[in-house]
Amino acid sequence: MGLEIEVTEVGNGGRCVALRGRLDSQTAPILDERLELVLKSATALIFDMAGLEYISSAGIRVLVKARKTLEARGGGVAVAHLQPPVRRVIDILKAVPSIDIFADDAQMDAFIERMQRQAQP
Repeated sequence: MGLEIEVTEVGNGGRCVALRGRLDSQTAPILDERLELVLKSATALIFDMAGLEYISSAGIRVLVKARKTLEARGGGVAVAHLQPPVRRVIDILKAVPSIDIFADDAQMDAFIERMQRQAQP
């Protein structure tokens, strides 16, 4: 299985990136390329990983790159709805310590609102 990516707008400047399938060395470049355009206008990203069944170090690198890009502009990145295998990889690597992890939509909404307030002049 490959990777399906669906990007939707959430509020003013927020984007939800829903991932389904596998985020590995073959599919990470696809996500990275897709995010280049998204990151130009976003202030906050939520990676909805409810449908992501696998993530490799290549996938983690894409998340970290997005976080660094947005944090440089005062924004942020969060992940939500982690499946157990994906959560184990993130926990083991501790590669995304400054990325917020949310269990539900209410926590995600609060994050987006906070990022939007921070991005306003």
